[in-house]
Amino acid sequence: MQLFEDNSEAEVPVSLRNQQKELRSQIIWYRSLLAPIRKLPLECLIQIFALVCMGCKVSRKEVDCPATRLSQVCAGWGELARSIPIWSHININLYWVSSFRCNGDVIRSILTTHLELSKNSPLCIVLGLPADPTESQTTSDIIHLLFPHSRRFQDFSFQGSSRTLWSDGFASIKGNLPQLQSLSLGLETLANSSPSSRKLDIFYDAPQLRVVRYTHSPDYAIEFPWTQITDFTSQYTRCSLALEDLSRLTMADKVTLHCCDTRQTLPNINTPTNMPFRSLSIDVDDFGYLLSQWFRWFTLPNLEVLQLSGVEFQENHPNGRFTIEDLPSFISRSSCTIRSLSFSRLAVSDKDIITLLRSLPMFSELTIHERHYGDYGKNVAVTDTFLKCLTVDHENYDIKQPFLSRLSALNLRVHAPFATEKLVHMIQSCWIPDQKHSDRLGVVSLLSFNLMVLYEREAVDIPITGLQMLDSLKADGLEYNLTVEALAGRQTIDVQVLNLTERHR
Repeated sequence: MQLFEDNSEAEVPVSLRNQQKELRSQIIWYRSLLAPIRKLPLECLIQIFALVCMGCKVSRKEVDCPATRLSQVCAGWGELARSIPIWSHININLYWVSSFRCNGDVIRSILTTHLELSKNSPLCIVLGLPADPTESQTTSDIIHLLFPHSRRFQDFSFQGSSRTLWSDGFASIKGNLPQLQSLSLGLETLANSSPSSRKLDIFYDAPQLRVVRYTHSPDYAIEFPWTQITDFTSQYTRCSLALEDLSRLTMADKVTLHCCDTRQTLPNINTPTNMPFRSLSIDVDDFGYLLSQWFRWFTLPNLEVLQLSGVEFQENHPNGRFTIEDLPSFISRSSCTIRSLSFSRLAVSDKDIITLLRSLPMFSELTIHERHYGDYGKNVAVTDTFLKCLTVDHENYDIKQPFLSRLSALNLRVHAPFATEKLVHMIQSCWIPDQKHSDRLGVVSLLSFNLMVLYEREAVDIPITGLQMLDSLKADGLEYNLTVEALAGRQTIDVQVLNLTERHR
């Protein structure tokens, strides 16, 4: 039989076999046209490409260019990818890791491709350049390829040696930043590499610049168009230098002080500086835990949002507990109306927080996150006393209701075990969907509640027992989200998945 088939195959004319091969190829091609991905509208495919291609990342460890990968799938995708603006986000970080796995030719090729295919689109650039003199050629090549396109820079972030910023390559962008809106500078002054001059003004002529993140060193000063900046972050600098920069901001709406050193004693002042900020965030670390330094110098009559956060301190940290004794006087002096307050990873006592909140009658959003470590798994702020103060009494209309009568959004992170019943009762009392009843009580209804529960991984049971009662409030309209996190390994677990698992046991 096999011999007969072979003979039959041999008897088929060559021209007919060629036609069969051609038909099979056409069948494969037509089948590919019927693939589900081809049924997607072009607009949907463009949206998918935009979500996948969040930016090209080049580092010493890896090269990740999703736009390039998509363009190589097929001719159609390649044509589409080259015609849409997915090439304008470029992240080149050669600053941190010493082993160099990506050679200069690859970097130059990637950078050239993205700059050409991005056409006239605004560019978002993250650039980390090495301070090692042996790699000066790579640094020079990147600068000379990238900076002729500086007129398209919309967001620019640079990390590297301060001497690099003072180089001739960077000097070429002066006066060529008409679209620059956001600027971040993380500079390090290495030994024997201080800038040749103290002041730098290459970013001063940037008419659209509104957001600046900057490290002010005593070795240099960078000039910005201070009067047009609306969002400013001072990071890893001395308190005195940060205050010097803040005094130049006349239009700033949002200010962040990130890990600034407050150990230096500032001179006493008779009149604190009046500033226009509506939002103030202070992130503290081992060198910046003296919050009182800031509150004694500020008067912020427009302040509405105040966020205070810290790192996970060790138990032997000299701070022990954060004190905010200067905060109430700061609020009183400013005559501000704070609507949103956040304490995150700070060992602030429940007593101090309650005292502070009583001075904020218009307060509506509250975030309190206990520290991961350092308190032996204890809740310092979210205690029984704190939960009782937030609980609304629905029976006695004549008594004075909780001081947070306008609280509409609450975000808590607590250690297990905690007073589950009291927390559930507090949330139930604050959920007042009946508007008439809410008016009679003089208390607005809680609209949003986010809860994260921290527990030791060695615990036998995941601590969500008793919290299921809040699911009924979620069904009635409360925006409620619950997550739990095991402290060892920081593994976050989706509680909805846990609930499903429990049902199947």
